[in-house]
Amino acid sequence: LGNDQLRWKTIDHGAAASLQRIGIYCLWLLYCLFAINLLGISLTNFAFIAGGLSVGIGFGMQAIISNFISGLILLFDRAIQPGDVIEVNGVWAKVMSVNIRNTEVQTYENAKIFLPNSTLIANQVTNWTHRNDVRIRRDVAVGVAYGSDVARVKKLLLEAATEHPAVLGNPEPWVIFSNFGASSLDFILRFWVRHVDLSASAPSEIREAIELKFRENGIEIPFAQMDLHVRSGDGILRIKNEE
Repeated sequence: LGNDQLRWKTIDHGAAASLQRIGIYCLWLLYCLFAINLLGISLTNFAFIAGGLSVGIGFGMQAIISNFISGLILLFDRAIQPGDVIEVNGVWAKVMSVNIRNTEVQTYENAKIFLPNSTLIANQVTNWTHRNDVRIRRDVAVGVAYGSDVARVKKLLLEAATEHPAVLGNPEPWVIFSNFGASSLDFILRFWVRHVDLSASAPSEIREAIELKFRENGIEIPFAQMDLHVRSGDGILRIKNEE
């Protein structure tokens, strides 16, 4: 299951890792039962002793058991599996493995975080690559000066997106004329990137392309402006005495 050349082609990497982990748990269970049988311990007596200790063990190992059960749910449900890119509390990370007690993830800053399995079950988690769908939609907002040719602006924005190799042709990029801003006409360029790993680099490179195209075609990206109107007066400041 862990070898790309030996496993079935219809099983992806995440599913193979989940099956591998479940198989290890099952083998350990069979091993423990077989060892108990070889030692001559009656499973009936063992069950009686375990029943007496179950209450105390349950309270003492409540968190561990909760994480173990949550780990089994994650493995069977496959909502989160190795290789997925998830977001937890605003932190983006890649799932490395789902273990018996916690899930190991690696952030883009190369930090390893060990998340309790119960946390992933109980709290909200965003999975950006669920079921191996690695596409992601990105927006680039830009404002142009009043008086600019709207049709030309939309054409240049679409060119900047379609010429980038990471942007998908289906769904096609599109432009939204979002607002009449305080000092600009506001547009949103919306497009799909082929892989979540390019979600930061692709928009940055497209912004560079937009700035170059606007400069070549004489379209201005304005800065924030404010018109101040000063009314004329007689120049006399009157102070009223309240005494």
